[in-house]
Amino acid sequence: MFFGRSGPGTERRLQDSSSRPGIALQALSVLIVWLWRRPLFDPLGPVVFPVTAVILAAGSVWLSWTALKALGNQWSLVAGVTADHRLIQEGPYAVVRHPLYTCFFGLTLATALVWTEPAGLVVAVILFWVGVSIRVRSEEKILRAAFGREFEDYVRRVPAFFPLHIPGFGSEK
Repeated sequence: MFFGRSGPGTERRLQDSSSRPGIALQALSVLIVWLWRRPLFDPLGPVVFPVTAVILAAGSVWLSWTALKALGNQWSLVAGVTADHRLIQEGPYAVVRHPLYTCFFGLTLATALVWTEPAGLVVAVILFWVGVSIRVRSEEKILRAAFGREFEDYVRRVPAFFPLHIPGFGSEK
């Protein structure tokens, strides 16, 4: 679904392959979620977990779609910046800096809620966030180099993964 999305004409001006171990750790966390199976018909959360999982998965897919739409051809599996790259700060990127990692975590968690043993969930979540931290460090290093002060202002304004406040909701000044 995501491979090759950046397409022709989007050669990377800056690229950092140090995010690859993070990609591997995230993939391992998903593998653990699928392999560390809970017994079928386990009484643990017979209604609450599946309903929560469906809501979480649907929200994650929607957010992922809007984030990919906002990025357009700038999306890449490995951290990189193209010659005509711009710092996306609208749509989901106005609420969190890394909405795709938030979405991926939501989908992984949704699957784990209905499929994985609790111990497997804990291991998967730890590996997932270690992988994310590696990838984010790599990506943000490139974005700092490419956008300097504009990126620093963005970091101060917008949290990395989970919104502290959603524009349009709550107290606005």
